[in-house]
Amino acid sequence: MLLKKKSISTSMTIGLVTTVILIVATLLVVQYVTQRYARRAEMERKADEYAVGLTTILAIPLWTLDIANTEHIGEVYRQNELFASLNIMDNRGNSIFSFGMLPPPSQGIIRTQNIAFEGETIGYLEFSLSLEPYNKGLNGLVQAALLTLAVATLVILLATGALLRVFMRKPLAALVRGMDSVSRGDFSSHPIEAGFSELENIVSTFRDMAGTIQARESALLQVNQVLSKEVAERKIAEEARAKSESTLTAIFNAAPIGIGQVHNRIISWPNEGLMNMTGYTSAELNDRPSEFLYASNEEFKRVGNIIYKSIATKETASIESRWITKQGETIDVIITLSHIVPGDPDAGLVFTALDITARKRAEAALRESEQRLHLALTGSNDGLWDWGITTDKLYYSPRFADILGYGEDELPCDISACYKLITHPDDYDRVWQFTQDYLTHGHGEFAQEFRGITKNGATRWIMMRGMIAERSMEGEPTRMVGTHKDISERKAAEKMREELIGELEDKNAELERFTYTVSHDLKSPIITIKGFLGMLERDMDAHDQERIKSDINRIHQAADKMQLLLDELLELSRVGRLVNQPEDIDLKQLTLDVVELVSGRLEKKNIAVNIQDDLPVIRGDRPRIQEVFLNIVDNAAKFIGDQDNPTITIGVRQEGDDQVFFVSDNGIGIKKEHFGKVFSLFDQLDPKKEGTGIGLALVQRIVEVHGGTIWVESDGPGTGTTFCFTLPGMPQPAAPA
Repeated sequence: MLLKKKSISTSMTIGLVTTVILIVATLLVVQYVTQRYARRAEMERKADEYAVGLTTILAIPLWTLDIANTEHIGEVYRQNELFASLNIMDNRGNSIFSFGMLPPPSQGIIRTQNIAFEGETIGYLEFSLSLEPYNKGLNGLVQAALLTLAVATLVILLATGALLRVFMRKPLAALVRGMDSVSRGDFSSHPIEAGFSELENIVSTFRDMAGTIQARESALLQVNQVLSKEVAERKIAEEARAKSESTLTAIFNAAPIGIGQVHNRIISWPNEGLMNMTGYTSAELNDRPSEFLYASNEEFKRVGNIIYKSIATKETASIESRWITKQGETIDVIITLSHIVPGDPDAGLVFTALDITARKRAEAALRESEQRLHLALTGSNDGLWDWGITTDKLYYSPRFADILGYGEDELPCDISACYKLITHPDDYDRVWQFTQDYLTHGHGEFAQEFRGITKNGATRWIMMRGMIAERSMEGEPTRMVGTHKDISERKAAEKMREELIGELEDKNAELERFTYTVSHDLKSPIITIKGFLGMLERDMDAHDQERIKSDINRIHQAADKMQLLLDELLELSRVGRLVNQPEDIDLKQLTLDVVELVSGRLEKKNIAVNIQDDLPVIRGDRPRIQEVFLNIVDNAAKFIGDQDNPTITIGVRQEGDDQVFFVSDNGIGIKKEHFGKVFSLFDQLDPKKEGTGIGLALVQRIVEVHGGTIWVESDGPGTGTTFCFTLPGMPQPAAPA
């Protein structure tokens, strides 16, 4: 049994439908691929734009270490749905701000960019843009296309099958007959022969015609080869030209700087960079004189006069100027002109414009910051230091060296040698250990006070402050910066204050004792007077004259004691306030006068007084100096005790640079534990002895007012006592109280 041959209509239906499906599918695939690559290319372009934009806006915050502003910029880009991740790092790779994770390359666009400022890398930028939104759109497109393809295939299949079966079978049969007739040279119509399928007949007819056209085919083949070669070469050239134009157009529009052409200063062909920079559209820039961009007509003329003279003799010329954007903002730009036709500036010029406003502002801010730092350091009189911990290199400002009397090049540039040179030996170990502990555990501010040794060997107090400025990726400190300040005056003031506080406390204690004692000692004679007044009344009533005289005598004695106490208190209060005019004092004569004044007591106790012959002549307040010697000699006489040969010696001895005056006796002596009470107000070691207890306190006050010191020397009871004092200078007169 013969196999049934295929019907051409059926085959054509299937072939046509298959072809249509393949064509539509191919178009959909091409469209999908084109859309995919176009969208990816768009994302690549956006990624590049974001990279340029981010590095530009992050340069200033990273340079000025403005972490808050850097984080704010990162938060803004976090809101952008295209961003899958963002990581902003400093120049050591430390992350300042980050979010998200880097996607696989098939699911996102990844960019890594250095952040530079004036040619110096100050940080790094790494981010990725998600392709998920675009992939979702493409998936939707594919699904819609597949649905459309399925529906179209079904419709075409049904329609084509029906039409081909109805309309193609007879035409094909007629065609076969016609081709058969032509092959035989018979152009008349012939009926269709039965028993052959349409395809079989067409093939048979074609074979018959093949011999006829074979000769022509050989000739045409040669012509076709020549034409094919020319077409291929022309196609390659056209593709290269189109690719070159496309590349140049893409570069022209994607350039981050403004680009355009000018002829007689008329603008044409502005790119997107120029439009973005100025805020004007292409229509607003094209065919307009460039004058409207300049800040002033004078600036327009200045630029023209300079740059057009330069471009007439050179291929390229540049100049800085200022433009006004459409929004009215003034921007700084660098304008560069180049010949379109080399050597022919009249043919027109290409220009580029680079916006340097941010750089200018950064430079101005940097200058202002440097000025402020200089003024602050100058005003505070501080010295600046900068220590590279890993390299042990030390930078210091001129003031830092000047504080210690060194020249700029005289201090070593490593920290350990510098510390040993400038730090007092008693402070070095403490300061160095504190520094090491701070580097290991410290946070916040570093502060230390120490004594520094100047170049000439003097001691100055230094306050050193600082903090860790940089750390490594592992968190180890790599740099410290800070200041040195001369606080010697403050330290001296603090010491003086402490001394004054101590002195004030002593004075307050003395005043307290003075108040208590005055109250107590004044009460005693008052009570005595009041008591004997009562007794006097009773004795007067009894007319007892002897007792009356005794009472009155006791009242007089109490009143005299009160008068003496008040006089001595008044004298003590005057010391330091009422000063006599200074004069030359012959201490030999002064001590002779003192001995004469207490001669009664001396003769009564048969006391011998020895006075050195070489007592000097000094200049001072003679009455006060006489009081000093008078009180000490009188005190020695009172406490001379029962001696066979009582003796008082007045003299002077040299101790270093000081002349020490002394009054010594061989009397009862003083215990060492009582040395501190000798000069206390109203403190009498022997209350039974006459006196008020003010005399030696008055002596101490007079000596101190003269700038001297006084002390007592004794080896204990029965060994005698020596009062020693110095008198360096004469006090200045004070205003009367």
